[in-house]
Amino acid sequence: MRRGAGSYKRNESGGEQGFWPSYADMMSAVALILFFLMLLSYIQNLVTGNDLQNTQEVLAQTKEQVLLAEDQLAGLTDELKKKQDQLEDYAVQIVQQKEEMEAQDKLIGQQEAYLSAANDELTRMRNQMQTIAVLRLSILEQIRESIVEVMGDASKVSIGDNGNIILSDSVLFDLGSSEIKEDSAGVLGELFDVFYQFLSEEENARYVDSIVISGHTDITGTAESGSKHGETTVHAIKTPDSVSIRDSSGTVLKELTVSPGSTTALTAAAVYSHLPLKADPEAFTWTVEGNIGTIDQQGRFTAATPGTGTITASAGGQSATVNVTVSKMALKTVEDFESGNTIFNALGYGANFERVNGSEYVRLGRGSGKMSY
Repeated sequence: MRRGAGSYKRNESGGEQGFWPSYADMMSAVALILFFLMLLSYIQNLVTGNDLQNTQEVLAQTKEQVLLAEDQLAGLTDELKKKQDQLEDYAVQIVQQKEEMEAQDKLIGQQEAYLSAANDELTRMRNQMQTIAVLRLSILEQIRESIVEVMGDASKVSIGDNGNIILSDSVLFDLGSSEIKEDSAGVLGELFDVFYQFLSEEENARYVDSIVISGHTDITGTAESGSKHGETTVHAIKTPDSVSIRDSSGTVLKELTVSPGSTTALTAAAVYSHLPLKADPEAFTWTVEGNIGTIDQQGRFTAATPGTGTITASAGGQSATVNVTVSKMALKTVEDFESGNTIFNALGYGANFERVNGSEYVRLGRGSGKMSY
């Protein structure tokens, strides 16, 4: 090794004391160190570059995986939204079904209450029917005995297996005739009085509200000759639908004006099921309100002192009332417009008088007078 310019010094004892390197040697050493450092740095950069490339590749793969995961997440999100919508629909359906079940439970409760009430009513009706069945024979026997008293012959009256009271063939009809016998009208009238008295008793009226009398007769003949048939039906009614008061001409009255001392014949009529009833005058009760006069049970009203009051006829829980005015200057009906003709004629000067029967013009009765001009 070449020695550079340096300092070399011996000590006094004759041995070496130290060596000091030259400047050139120091710079060479520094240069060598820097070279090695640069080489290491280069090698490190090469290694780091490879790692960066690998990292970038991994990052790219990771991005692809993230994008794929995002697509999958979006699909799962849509599927989850659909499931949530289905759950909401199911929740709505459950609420509706619950409401329907509550309504059905309520309806079932009402039906059970109705069935319970119906069963109670059926039980009550069954008991009532049993009571009626027991009383039926007693009632039929009472009616038969009453008919026997009218007929005077028990052999002409019997009770059939179906509960009908059967009269002998010859009571109402003659053999070969379909016309009611003349003397049977009186029998029917007496039977009517008997049945009316029977229905007037409250205990009987609880189970019987009407009595129907019917009958028929056939002539004796062959199939070739044929037969005649006659029939009559009488209803004994205790409670009519309505009662009315009429004057001697049959006109229904709502108001009546008479003079003191006069006598007016009134009649009472009853209707059942829109059909007029035949009734004895004694079936109606007449009363007068107000000090205007008196009335007998035949319907004859005798006016007394002037004033106003009412006349009432009642029967079977129904009644009719007429307002009465007793006046010294009593009005007299000149024309009631009930018949087809009227005593009034056209008045002239563009006026015309006529009889009309439209409901918009008639207040009482069947007709009214109309004057147009």
